[in-house]
Amino acid sequence: MNRVVAVVFALLSIGVLYATTTFRATLIIDAYLGAAFFPRAIAALMLGFAVVLWFMEPRVQSETERIKDCESESERRSLRTDIVTPIYTTILLIAYSLSLPYLGFSLATSLAFITLLALLGSRVWWHYLFSIVFSVVLFYVFYDLFRVRLPRGVLF
Repeated sequence: MNRVVAVVFALLSIGVLYATTTFRATLIIDAYLGAAFFPRAIAALMLGFAVVLWFMEPRVQSETERIKDCESESERRSLRTDIVTPIYTTILLIAYSLSLPYLGFSLATSLAFITLLALLGSRVWWHYLFSIVFSVVLFYVFYDLFRVRLPRGVLF
C-alpha cells in the first residue's frame, strides 16, 4: 500500500512541476522567486517524501493479522477507531470545501476545526477557542494584508 501511495504522490508532484512551467512571470518578482516558486517547492518536497515512502519497509501488520492478535475488546475497538477516524476526516474536509462559498472562510474554517477537535476527542477548551481566533486572524492576514480574495460567504 505504501508503494501505491508513493506512486500516486510522485505522479501528482510531477504533474504540478509540469503545470508550473506554464506560469507567466509577474511584474513584481521578489528575489527571482516568482509565482511558480512555492508550488514547485511543495511539489519537490512531495516527490522527495514519495521516494522515501517507496523505500520504507512495511512495519505494520495487515489488518487481519492485527485483529487476530488483539487480546481484548478494547484493542479491537481501538483498531476500528483507527480505521473510522480518517474516513470521518475525509468526509469533514469534503463538507468543508463545499461549505466555503456559503459560510465564508472564517465560519467554515472555525466549524471545521471545532468538528475535527471533537472528532479527535480534545477536551481542552482553549483548543476550541484557538481554532476560532486562528481562523479569524488567518482571514484578516490573507484578505487585508496580502489582498487575497477569500470566500466571505452568503452570511457576510
